[in-house]
Parts: sequence; C-alpha cells; structure tokens
Amino acid sequence: MGIAVAFVVFICIEVATIGNGPKKEVEAYKKSLIAQGEKLEISELIPPPVPVEQNGADLVNQALGMLTQEDNEDTNFVPAATLVAPGKAMICFEQPDIRGVYFTNSWSNETAIVDDDRPMIELLTQASDYPALDFRLDYRQAFSVGAYILPLMYCVHRLSAAAVCDLHQGNVAAAVKNICVVLALVNGQQNCMQPYAQMLRVSMARSTADTTWELLQSRSLNDAELALVQSNWESLEFIRAMVNALSMERAGYDSEITKMETSSQYFGQEMSGFAPFESPDWSDGLGDVLHVLSDDAKLVFVRSAYKTSWIYSDELGMLQNDQLVLETIREAATNQFFNPAYSNMLNQLRVRVAGKPDGLMIKLNSHEFYHFFSESSPYSAYVREIMTAEATCRVTATGVALKRYQLKHGKYPATLSDLVPEFISSIPRDPVDGKPLRYRLMADGSFLLYSIGENGRDDGGDGSTGRKSGRNFPSRWTERAALDWVWPQPATAAEIKYFYAHRSKP
Repeated sequence: MGIAVAFVVFICIEVATIGNGPKKEVEAYKKSLIAQGEKLEISELIPPPVPVEQNGADLVNQALGMLTQEDNEDTNFVPAATLVAPGKAMICFEQPDIRGVYFTNSWSNETAIVDDDRPMIELLTQASDYPALDFRLDYRQAFSVGAYILPLMYCVHRLSAAAVCDLHQGNVAAAVKNICVVLALVNGQQNCMQPYAQMLRVSMARSTADTTWELLQSRSLNDAELALVQSNWESLEFIRAMVNALSMERAGYDSEITKMETSSQYFGQEMSGFAPFESPDWSDGLGDVLHVLSDDAKLVFVRSAYKTSWIYSDELGMLQNDQLVLETIREAATNQFFNPAYSNMLNQLRVRVAGKPDGLMIKLNSHEFYHFFSESSPYSAYVREIMTAEATCRVTATGVALKRYQLKHGKYPATLSDLVPEFISSIPRDPVDGKPLRYRLMADGSFLLYSIGENGRDDGGDGSTGRKSGRNFPSRWTERAALDWVWPQPATAAEIKYFYAHRSKP
C-alpha cells in the first residue's frame, strides 16, 4: 500500500505542474468576457430589492403555508385540454366526471376541495395585484433552489382546478379571474435571477395555456373578458429573464470554483460526498496503471488532480458553454426567433462533449469528476424551454384573438392578417423560425393553428409524435415530442370514447 500511495503522490505532483496552462487560459478567457461587457461577479448582478409596497411575495408565502396534503394528492388534480388524439383535446369541464390515469373523481367532491382552497386563492389573488414577487433569494448560494418553487406549482394546480370547476358551473367570470391570477404570478417572477425559477414560470405558463383553451370552449364568453386574458398572455416575457438568470448562475458557479481553488478546507467540504467510488472507468492510459490501487489511493489522486489541474479545464468549459447559451438566447431576443441559433448551439454542445478527453475521466457516484461544473447545467434544456414558452404564449394569445374574431363575425378569419389591427397589433411570428404562425381555415369552419416545434421543420400541422406504434401523440400539445405544436381542436365524442377504451397506463 505504501508504494501505491507514493506513486499516487508522484502522479499528483506531475499533474500539478501541468495546471498552469489551463489556469492561464481561464484567466485570459475571463478577461475577454469582461471586455465584451459580461458580468462575472455575483455582486454586479444582484438586482435591487423590490420595495415592500410593490412586493407580493409575503402574500404568496402565506398562501403556500395554507397548502394541505389533500392539495398535493394526484386524485385532486383536475386535467385541462387533455389530448385524446393528435391535435384533438377533450373539453374536460364538459365531462360527467374528472378522470386521471389512476383515478376518477366527482365534480361535487372537487368543488368542495376548491371551496376549502378559497382563502388560499384569495391570498394569491391579492398577491397578483402587486407588480413583482421578490422572494429575497440568497444568490451567493450557487446550488440553492428557492424553497417556494414546488409549493407554488401546487398552488397553480389549485388555481387551474378552481378555473375548470368554475367553467363546469358556468361561472366564466371567475374562471377568467383565476387564469389572470396565474399569469400575473408568472409575470411577477420575471426578475428572479435563478434558472429553476424561470423554468417554473415556463411550467406555469404551459399549464395555464391548457386552462385558457378550456375557457375558449365556453359558450358564455364576451369580448371584454377575452381581451383581458389576451393582454395578460401578451405581457409575459421569458427571453430576457432567462439571460439574467443564466448570467447569475454562471457567476455563482464561478464563485464556487474560486473558493475550491483557494481553500483546501472548502474543497474537501464540497467534495466530501463523492466517495466511495462507484463504477470507476480506468479503461486506458493512466487508468491501466491506477486500476490496481485501492479506492482510498484513487480518491487521493482524483482530488489532488482535480484541485490542481482539472478544475481549470472544467471552469473553462463551463464558461464557454454558458457564453454559447447566453449568445444563443440573446440572438433570439434580437430576432424574436430561435433558429438557426438554437440548432447551431446544439451542434456545438455535441462537438464539445464528443471532444472531451477520456483518458482521465474519473467517475465518482456516477458523476464525471473531470467535468463536474461544465456538465452540471442543463444548457440545451434552458433554451428549449424558453423557446417552448414563447411558442405557448404566442399560439395561446393568437387562439384567444381568433375566438374574439369568431364571436364578432360568427366565423373564423380566412388569414391571420384579418385579425390586424382590431384583435392583434401584428401577425404573430413563430418563435422557432420567425415566419408567421401557421394558420389555415378548414372546410368545416374550424382552423389549424401551430408552431413548427423543436425539430424546426414544418410537418403540416402534425401534432403527433411520429411514432408508428403505440401512443402516437404527446400528453400536452407543447411537448417536445410533438412534430408540430398544434393548438388543439375539440375532440368528438367518438374520439373521447376511443381514448378511454384504448389508453394505456404508464
């Protein structure tokens, strides 16, 4: 064992001597980013606190404290716009009961639960009157996630349940109010500089799009109510918000790396969870020599090698990946569409992963230690979700405008240009490729409205997944699996019956 440890110490010294090159690369790259106007320090990015009189976060926290275990149970989830075939959704509030995959609930039971939620809903309604929701997050804690995120999503589910129950009871005004409350909560968090909070906003918007679709199927709508809902959808902003959040995440991670570089105690504290080894990869190169060593000896080597050398390559990779993603989203903000920047980003990320060296790839608890920071952020997912959010907002707002036109004229327009300027200010663009959202008036008087989806290809309004067997449509019209993101048309009774007869449980 003594020889093994001595050998590891020797290797660590050798690794330490080659750390200067990567360290200088990191320093040079940071200087270039700063010269471009990038902010790399947390202190430069922390937003000013929202004044108390403009902040509804305390009311939201009070509402979160009123959540019960019953609110979180799947059996009390009320579906909206359930897809039963490609491009076809069931009007859930018109159904005789509430059905999930594993449960059936009655409207009377769910209405009673919603009534119990009224005090919580009232607090959220009051909070929605404030222009901002500042939960006073500590941005210096790089790996922290706001504790309010998951509970707030449960609150959104309860607001959606209330809206669908309102529609079932014919109370359109109450449903409109609950939808607008959720959209105000989404809007109020746009200055939160935490990527996971921005992902929450996307989830909230996608869920509310389904509830809005349910609203549009009501026979008791008026233009004033629809104009209010449309205005709330058009006010949402996601692109700039994610740029700010990712900038903060980069600064936070870089701060963590700096602490690990300069403090052996902090490094040991942060890495203490990465032992013992699981499935180490010592397939070639240095691994051929080290595979005979004990786990303790390997751990000594890995920690020393990472702290003295690998950490700089990891930091450089993280900074480069972050900059690529930020530039992609900023280009989308300028152009108001994502391709070809999004596709180019995906290609570059694939090349970077494929080009990483394997000889010193050390796995601890299934984590690739060599790329600990450069692969810790779901880069492509952030961009994809923001693109999905933009498509959700534009398609949903256009769907509302089409309904307003239909209420006034008794039919849907021949083209989207017929909506301008009375119902929309300009023809909405597809956030994927920048062309007008695809729209066709069908022979039966219905319409086809869609975005071309993540694949960047116009599949003619095909809302399926393209699968040749099994379920060939996603559970939600905005899911990435769909060929096109198609605003659903109401399903027929026969389509609903077939869905229930043939659906499979996950």
